[in-house]
Amino acid sequence: MKSTNIRNFIAGALGGIIGAAVMTVILIGSKLAMGMPMLVDFIVMGLFVGGKGETAIPAGFLAHFLVGIVDGIIFSIIVTSVNYLDL
Repeated sequence: MKSTNIRNFIAGALGGIIGAAVMTVILIGSKLAMGMPMLVDFIVMGLFVGGKGETAIPAGFLAHFLVGIVDGIIFSIIVTSVNYLDL
């Protein structure tokens, strides 16, 4: 694996973290605007991935950010693999 590929993976992971953080702010803001509990999305996701009680919110945040990181890496692989998308 070339060093540029590793750099692309790292850049994709960082982009995924930034994207997940921005999406977190949007999710929390939209729930507050609708008068709902602001962490309801993360509670549901945390319960879905196996969190129980007080561990549901951290599990939801962890799942949310892991999905963001994986999506960022997949996006970077696609962009660097397809010549038409290569910058």
